[in-house]
Parts: sequence; structure tokens; C-alpha cells
Amino acid sequence: MRKLALLLSFVPSIAFAAAGFADAYNDHQRWIFPAYAYCLVFGLIVLLVLFILSLICKTKTRQILEHISVYLKRHRILAIVFTGVVLAIPIGIIGAVSWEIIWFLSIFPFMGLMVAFPIILVNKRFREKLLLSPFWLKWSSLVSISSITASLLFIILTNCDLLVGTNITYLARPDRLHRGFYSPTHPYDSMKEIWFMSLFFIGEIVISLMLYSLGNLNRFIYRKLSASRHRRRVEMIDIYTEE
Repeated sequence: MRKLALLLSFVPSIAFAAAGFADAYNDHQRWIFPAYAYCLVFGLIVLLVLFILSLICKTKTRQILEHISVYLKRHRILAIVFTGVVLAIPIGIIGAVSWEIIWFLSIFPFMGLMVAFPIILVNKRFREKLLLSPFWLKWSSLVSISSITASLLFIILTNCDLLVGTNITYLARPDRLHRGFYSPTHPYDSMKEIWFMSLFFIGEIVISLMLYSLGNLNRFIYRKLSASRHRRRVEMIDIYTEE
């Protein structure tokens, strides 16, 4: 009976802790969502402008994209880096938004994507068929440029006090450096939140390059062993014919 009473006494404390955590999460959402909203508006405007320019210069744009595609197919390391960056930016931003909206439900699919991301970049057939196609190069580049430009506009306009709702702060978790609570502000703290996952995926390009190097090393060793076995066969045949 005492154990049951002790167990029941923990229920209010757990509920109280969960409520505090939920309140902190809601405060964080109210703080970060204006940054997402402004960046979304700025990004769509820039994307629309770039898209209109690409239509005006349609022939020139197509020629440039085809040249870039051919060039990157000939330079595989540069292709891995380029496609990794332009793919990491939208995926990372989508991941950051998913974390803010559905929270822990976004962890498992993005953990799988984190594992698959370096493999996707190293896969030659997938990279050259899709990631280096002129169509994908066009839209991935437009989205990446729009995202970066939108973030820069948000930083500049926030520093100039021209955006409403960017003076919101909230009490966040303890800072590891100062060992105390701190209040994140716009625009730089919010940009860290928005771009964290994109930078993480960009960092995974290093893993892709390592896998690519290991693949080249494996092929080099295989060719050497094959050449060595071939020479031995030739030598044995020569010895047999001489006898």
C-alpha cells in the first residue's frame, strides 16, 4: 500500500514537469515561427524572380545548365560536393521545420535520411541520372539561392528593425558556456535554428568523399590483384609451353 501511495505521489510531479516542458516548447515555437514565416515569404519572392529570369533567358539558361552537368560528370569529387550542398539545403530546412511542427515524430525518418544521404551522393548512377540532370540542377540551385538570399534579407531587415514580431524572446535551456539560462534573439539565434540541419547534411559530404575514396582504393586493389593473377597465368602458360 505504501509503495502504491508513493507511486501515485510521483504522478503530479511528472505531469507538472511535462507541462513545463510543453510550455517551453510552445514558447520556442512562438519565437521561431515568425523567422520561418519571413524567410518563407522572402524565399518565394526571390524564387519567383529567379524563375522569371530563367524563362526570359531560357535558351541561355539551358545551355549553361547542360555545360555544368557535363562538367560535373567529368569531375566526380566536385559533383559530390556541389550536389551535396544543393541537396542538403532544402532537406535540412524541411527537417528543421518538421522538428518544430511534429517534434519527435520527425526523428526516425531523418535518422534514416542521414544514413542514406552520403550513399546517395556516392551512387554514380543516381547522381548522374537525377542529381546532375539539367532539370534538377536548375531547381535545386534556384531553391538553394533563394533560401540563402531569404536568410540574408531576414538578417539585414531585422537588424534595421523593419520586421514586426522579431523582438520576441523566451527563456531557453541553460547555456553550456555560461552555465545559466539565456534568451535567444533574432536574427542570428533563429538562423542557427533554421540552418542547423542543413549544415549537418553539408558536413556529411565529408563522409561521401571518404566512401568515394574507399571505393576508388578498393577498385585499385582489385585491378592490381587481377593483373597479378593474370601475369601468373601467363607465366604458367609460358612455362608449360616451353616444357
